[in-house]
Amino acid sequence: IFLKPVDPVKLELYDYFDVISHPMDLTTIRKKLDNGEYTSIAGFEEHVMLMLNNAMEYNGEDSDVYEVALQMIDEFKAAMVDVRARADEELKQYKLRPAGCPICFGDKLLFEANAYFCQGSSCNGQRIRRQGWYWSYGDDHKWCTTCYQTELSDREPIRIMDTANGVETGEIFIRKQDLEKRKNDEENEESWVECDGCDRWVHQICALFNSKLDQGSKAYLCPRCALERRQEKEVAEAAAAAAAAAAAEAGNLAETLPGSTKASQAVSSPNADSSEMEVEPTDKLAVASNPAG
Repeated sequence: IFLKPVDPVKLELYDYFDVISHPMDLTTIRKKLDNGEYTSIAGFEEHVMLMLNNAMEYNGEDSDVYEVALQMIDEFKAAMVDVRARADEELKQYKLRPAGCPICFGDKLLFEANAYFCQGSSCNGQRIRRQGWYWSYGDDHKWCTTCYQTELSDREPIRIMDTANGVETGEIFIRKQDLEKRKNDEENEESWVECDGCDRWVHQICALFNSKLDQGSKAYLCPRCALERRQEKEVAEAAAAAAAAAAAEAGNLAETLPGSTKASQAVSSPNADSSEMEVEPTDKLAVASNPAG
């Protein structure tokens, strides 16, 4: 029922695309799985549920297709519980590998091999093939096997331009016997750096580690440890701010209770005003009774 895409013309379901806007079938899901288009279990689960819900929506509750799809939904959900549990356990074990990078969970990161070119006149600067043998003087002068055998003489010296740190320093003469045989099979592996927080080794490129800027610092933290430290700091600061606010609120409440200094002042201030009002007429009378004073 669900193996192939629905053919509305062949099945004479002319209103199919009016009801179903996003068709899905097992063949399409299988192709997506084989092509690695699903980046999570949730994406695969969403398409399976879409396929079954489409069948139920178009055929209705009174059809056999509806009953089959409903039964498959129950079985699929039960199966996905086990699938998720096994996937989580595998991921957990994979993350705990001592030799793996805790950020990308990978092992060695290999980059594209360096491109070597033959300086023989016959090759005219052609690239030396991968896994092929070549002959080298230092790191700047290379000949493929063909040019080494046909162009270079055992008796005549070889004139080359000597270099130091990529800068030409002048002509020198070498012998064919001075060349070293090598194989073009070197691997360029990404360097590692040890985190001082979790004591695990991580790829420098994954950890955003700059060997020139970060080397020699007191401690280096990988992004995971740095994020954990930052979150712990934010939680501690939030707790401290909450405690300070609670203490301030408690202090304000205590000052308004009976017996507190501010409460006493608030109670005594009306009497003080009253005494002043009582004294004021006495002073005035005293002045009036003794004008000379």
